[in-house]
Amino acid sequence: MQPRDAAAGYRSSWASVLVVVDDQALRLTLARILAGEGYAVEAVGDGADGLARARRWPPAVVLLDLSRAALDGYVFLDAFRRLPSCAAVPVMLLAVSADLGAARRTVADPEVVLVAKPFDLDALLEVIAASVLRGGRPG
Repeated sequence: MQPRDAAAGYRSSWASVLVVVDDQALRLTLARILAGEGYAVEAVGDGADGLARARRWPPAVVLLDLSRAALDGYVFLDAFRRLPSCAAVPVMLLAVSADLGAARRTVADPEVVLVAKPFDLDALLEVIAASVLRGGRPG
């Protein structure tokens, strides 16, 4: 897979993505694909680890699995937003289709994009690139 150019020739090589997904296979797959797209990737399997990484390494974008074993997505998102360097960072909230309605009602954050699982990889990559272009910054 070749790194793709986003709008206006933008290259993703400087943008950092924090992947917070408990499913190891999905986490590693997303990390590999995003790195192949030119992103700097930190991938963790736990929300607490994700917050620790975000404190040290504020990302341009976060991919967050809604259902977390040790720290659920809602708790992570609330704590993440309290970090001054992460208050406006775009978050892609990954959720099974059945959970999307509840997520829409619960999350009133304009920087959160809800993504149904299973997701279309190309569409997810486009959403990430657009979010970085709109508000991301170097990691």
